[in-house]
This record gives sequence, structure tokens and C-alpha cells, in this order.
Amino acid sequence: MKGKKQSKARIIALAVLIFFIIDICLIFIPSLLGRAEEFEIKTYVSVSLDGKMLDSDVLPFITGQRTIVPVRMIMEALDADVEWDGEQRKVTVKSDDKLIELYAGKTEAYVNGKKIELDVSAQIRYNRVFVPLRFISENMGLKVEWRGADKTVLLKSEKKEETAAPELDFTGAVINSDVAVFVFSGDVKKFKDSKFTSPTRLVIDIENCVNKLKNFDLNENEYIANFRWSQFTVSPYSVRLVMELKEGVDYTAVSSANKITVKFVSDNGGKDKDEDKSGDKDETGDEDKDKEEDGKSADKDKDAKEKSKKDIIIVIDPGHGGKDPGACGYDEDGKVLMKEKDPNLKISMELYSLLKKEGYRVYLTRNTDIFVDLLPRAQMANNLEADYFISIHNNASENPETRGTMVMYAYDEPKKGMDISGKEMAKIIQKHVVGAIPGTYDFGAVKNSALAVLKKTDMPAVIVESLFVSNEEDRALLADDKVLENIAKAVFDGINEIINH
Repeated sequence: MKGKKQSKARIIALAVLIFFIIDICLIFIPSLLGRAEEFEIKTYVSVSLDGKMLDSDVLPFITGQRTIVPVRMIMEALDADVEWDGEQRKVTVKSDDKLIELYAGKTEAYVNGKKIELDVSAQIRYNRVFVPLRFISENMGLKVEWRGADKTVLLKSEKKEETAAPELDFTGAVINSDVAVFVFSGDVKKFKDSKFTSPTRLVIDIENCVNKLKNFDLNENEYIANFRWSQFTVSPYSVRLVMELKEGVDYTAVSSANKITVKFVSDNGGKDKDEDKSGDKDETGDEDKDKEEDGKSADKDKDAKEKSKKDIIIVIDPGHGGKDPGACGYDEDGKVLMKEKDPNLKISMELYSLLKKEGYRVYLTRNTDIFVDLLPRAQMANNLEADYFISIHNNASENPETRGTMVMYAYDEPKKGMDISGKEMAKIIQKHVVGAIPGTYDFGAVKNSALAVLKKTDMPAVIVESLFVSNEEDRALLADDKVLENIAKAVFDGINEIINH
């Protein structure tokens, strides 16, 4: 009798263990599947439509003989509306003359009510629906070409008019102490100048223009900290000039014949900078001796360290923004409870403040609720020649029970000219963020080579996925400003450890 009771107890214990393992799998496998899928991927590619590069937070790829692309990336570029029904796992695309319906995990699709079989099923990868490019091109009237030199798929809309030939070449720049002159091959008929903050910069866009300027060295200047230029668009053609302005600088910009002339002024009304320093001088006009002595007695090692911090450039990228809410948390009725873009920005602004106070040169890809395409985020960091790129995000899963923290990276080895890999950077930041969120599940540093900002940046880059907006417990944490401050402080501590390693 005793043996039968022991046997029954073992069976009950085994059953409990099996149910526990199944429960754990249901919670964590949905998030882990996206990582396993990347081992099937052979080649990541870029996509352009009618001459304009398309942005997506996940990259298209080639596997076997098929090019697989995110549905939303292509369809929204074609001015179509894209809707996702999570309950039916259904994507609906609406354009002027097409109604397309796709189902994740199924090979069947419907175009204007007609059933069409895909050669491979629509699939969810990294919370985005992917389909074969062939399906989209055939049903949206796109011509497809391949440019092997930079692994780019070239799409051309049959309805798209040919881009007019550019009228101007940007050929030269001369920047003196308070004047910048930009030279073109013909008369400048139209340009737009704008001033932005974080960092303060002057941006000039010139229409119908092609960049022909190859090299330019900016001399020491009291008004401009940095100057860069690029072929901003090719359909239509435009060139963008960006001047990063020093503190307290304003400008006027005018065009005349084949030149744009920018005059820089101090925004204190023209007052000489040295005229308002009476607090640093005594009645005899000598500099304040106490301050001079304080400066001499400052610790030399600390001064050297502070100086080196000013040379370190860090770009913070608050994920999503504007029309792109990112992942969302919903209630049972489908009402949006939280948009990922909001805690992303709050964490990023707090991190920005901490890093600035520490003395680093810090830039934000956005500092308000605006939409910024993905490639310009990476290009900004590359143009600044940043030392580190940190993108702040929060996660989501179809399983509302899934919660936890991860930091993603793309490269196991340091990029060219860098002394730390994305993997090592992710491990360090992950350690600090997990330590700042009591009870969070530690997913660890997760390799994800499909994400554009990790692939397209030249410097060590990571994406911090703090918590899951789709989980009720994590969502409550993200609604607490103190928790967001702790997350920002944890990322800050991780960056300091990386820089001081």
C-alpha cells in the first residue's frame, strides 16, 4: 500500500513539473522565436522605391531565391493604408484600386476578393508581417531590379513619372569667421533654411540640386561647431547642408546668383562677449585672484578626464514617435492603454540630461513627439562620427504574460576602428538595467541582425528594450516616472562603465 502511495505521489509531482514547463514555454517562447528565425536569414538588403531609400525598423532579407520584405514598409511608401487585426492575425492593405488581405502563417491572400496563393506563407518576424516581394510587386504594379554593389532592391512604380534632371551642382563652400558662402553651378532659385535644437543647428535644403562637393575641412570657428552635407533626396533631387551652431548663435541666409550666403551673429544683440564679464574682474581690471587660484589648485587628472569626456559623442535615439506609436498595450476591448513612443522619449530625455551633466557631447534623434525615419537616425550618428549609439525602446509580445528586459545588438566583434563590440556593450548595459528593475526577467543580451539602426550605424550600437508594454505589470512600471528615471540612470551607469573600462 505504501508503495502505491509513493508511486501516485511521483506521478502527481511529474504532472505538476510538466505543466510548469509548458507554462514557462507559453510565456517565453513567443519572444524567443524571433531570435531563432534570424539563423535562417542569408542576406539582408536595402530597398528603394522610385529612387528613394525606404526605412523600416526591421530589414528585408533574401533567403534561398526569395526576397522577403515587411508589408508595411512597401505599402505605406505607395500611399496605401495598412491595418493589423491581432485577433485574426490579418493584414489589410487599402489603396485607390486595391484591397489586399493577408493572414500571418497562411499562404492564401485575397486581392480585390480574388484568392491568390503565395509561394511561402506570410510570416511574423520581430513583430512585423513579412511577405515575398514578388507578391507585392506583381499586385502593385512594381518593376524590380537588383543592384548587387550595395545589395539594394530597386523598385519602380509604373505610374511614377520620371524624375526631372537636376538644375544645379553643389560645388564649393567657404566658411570664414562669421560668414559662410556656398557655391553652385547656376542660379539658386529656391532653398529652405530652418533652425533646430538638440543640437542647435542650421539646416539648408536646396531643390533640384546634386552634390558634387567631395571634401571640406572646417577651420576653427566661434560660430560653427560642425558642418556636413549630403545628397538628401534623389526623387526629386535635393542637397542638404547642416551646420551645427555653437551656443548663442543666430544667422541670416540669402541667395544671390549662384551663391547662398549665411551671416552668423551672436544672439545677444551684437554685444561683445568680453563686455559682460565684470563679475570676473576686480576694480583694477585684474582677473579675480580667488578664481585664478582655484583653477590652479584643481586636480590635473580630473581636468584631463573632463576634457576627454567633451570629446566623446553619444547619440540617443528615442524609438518611434509622431505617427509611429511603436508597440502598444491594449485592454480587453482593444483600447490603447500605452504607446511605446511615450516612455521611450521620457527615458531618453532623462538619459540625455544625465549624460550632459557628466560632460559628454550628447545628441538626440528627436526630443519631441515627432516622426523620424530610421535611416536618418543612423545617418545622423554616422555624420556626427559618434562614439556610441543607444536606441531606447520597449517591447511587446502577442502573449500578454511575457515580460522582462533585454538589450539587443547586431555584431559580436567591434566595428572597424572601434574598441568595443555591440555584444559587449549590450551585456554591460543589460546588467545595469536589470539591476534597476526589481523582479524583471533577464533575457540577457540578444543578438538581432535585422534591425536597421544596429546594421547601418558605424559605431557600437544597442537597442535597450526596457519592459513590455503588452504586459500589465510591466505597463504599470512604465507609467511610473520614478521607474523611468531609474532605467535612464541604469543606462547612464552602463555607458560610464563602458567608457571607463
